[in-house]
Amino acid sequence: MTIEKIVLQKDDRGDTPIARQKTREKVVKAIKPEITTCKISRIITDSDEGSYDVASDAISSQTILNGIKRYVVQYDMTSIIMIPKGVSSQSTPASINSTTVWMNGIDDYDKIEDSDYAIWQEFILRYGSDVEVESDAWLEGTLLLSMESTLRAEVESDLKSLPVNQRGALTMLRFIIKRMVIRNQEAWDALEEYIKLFDIRNFPGENVPTACLKLKAVVAVLGDKLPSNAVCTLLEGFARASTKSFSSVCESKIAMRSDSIYASLLTTIPLCNQVTLMLDDLEQKYQQLITAKKWEGIGHVGMNHNNNSSYNITRDDEEWGYAAYVRNNKSRKGYLAFDEWAKLQKCNFCGIQGHVCPQCKKYLAAKENGTLEISPTGYKRNTKPFFNKDNRREKFNKDPKLKALLSAFAAFTTDYLADSQTKQDENNDKQDKPDGDTVEDDEDVTAFLSMFGALKE
Repeated sequence: MTIEKIVLQKDDRGDTPIARQKTREKVVKAIKPEITTCKISRIITDSDEGSYDVASDAISSQTILNGIKRYVVQYDMTSIIMIPKGVSSQSTPASINSTTVWMNGIDDYDKIEDSDYAIWQEFILRYGSDVEVESDAWLEGTLLLSMESTLRAEVESDLKSLPVNQRGALTMLRFIIKRMVIRNQEAWDALEEYIKLFDIRNFPGENVPTACLKLKAVVAVLGDKLPSNAVCTLLEGFARASTKSFSSVCESKIAMRSDSIYASLLTTIPLCNQVTLMLDDLEQKYQQLITAKKWEGIGHVGMNHNNNSSYNITRDDEEWGYAAYVRNNKSRKGYLAFDEWAKLQKCNFCGIQGHVCPQCKKYLAAKENGTLEISPTGYKRNTKPFFNKDNRREKFNKDPKLKALLSAFAAFTTDYLADSQTKQDENNDKQDKPDGDTVEDDEDVTAFLSMFGALKE
């Protein structure tokens, strides 16, 4: 981990107003990467996950916060983002000197309340030295230059809700963090629910890498709020895969976690790291099966084959049907899990209600024995063309303008072919004929083209 160092001491910014202004022009500049809002909701709900880099979106908030922190340290502005614990609006410089607990406004944002930022901002503007007030103004200018236009408008609107004496770099930083990082309980509940209801069968082709990218994004945001049973819950979701060898790996990992010796070893590893390591192992196993062409992920309707893992098994309506059910009910609480939903469906293979095709014993037996045939109730690809070519041609041929054009073309072609041989003989006999005598041929072509133009009009 790189330890940032001070590049410019706050006491070395210049001895005159002009010198300090020149220093400001060099210091106040946009931070890279650009400060944007959190996209975790898009990561989870967007059906077209292949259209953007999920991993980059997942770590964007941490990257941005690290960039702000690096800037603050390099230009010696750390003192204004260090917030004393227990500060009140009646606090004085003398009372602040006795404070022993200080929190970093960037690193400890989840442990500090909004009021603490606002009160400390007011304290800096009221009692701070000239150089501290200057640092606050420079940091505020830098943050404004670093935000995307939409986020800047939102933050400026948030600042207007505060009294004038509480508006500055610190409160602006607080509003930026709130826009980037999910903090409300509803968001935490939604993220935890995403882990609890995870099922690899909900992903097109049971694509493990795509599922792992989304899960890593969720884990990164939850952090310490990650449920204690997250590893087992996710393994159970992966164990529902159609490929038996992959499911066996997941089940063995679940069994290993029940061993007391193995469990004691895991206590030294943070839960987030345990989930990440587990996901990396499953991705590696998936790649091995794909390479050996042993992956049997179920495909989904309407998906690009390039985005799916494999299509060794015929797609079943209930697979994409549950995905549609989830999308339509994602905003509602208490929608059915896959197992409960499957009990209400009618199997496309055997025709019996209570399960879906991938869980059908007859389907699995036929697949195992190599006698799998298309079921009378199974899905059949629609081979009907989008249009009837014969009807299209018949309708086209009835167009009156087309008939006139074809008649003119046929007459022209017949006359032209009939005279071609005669004219060729005449040309052979009259090699010295002037160019002006070829007007007759040009007139024929011109007549036909003029007729075509008249039809077009």
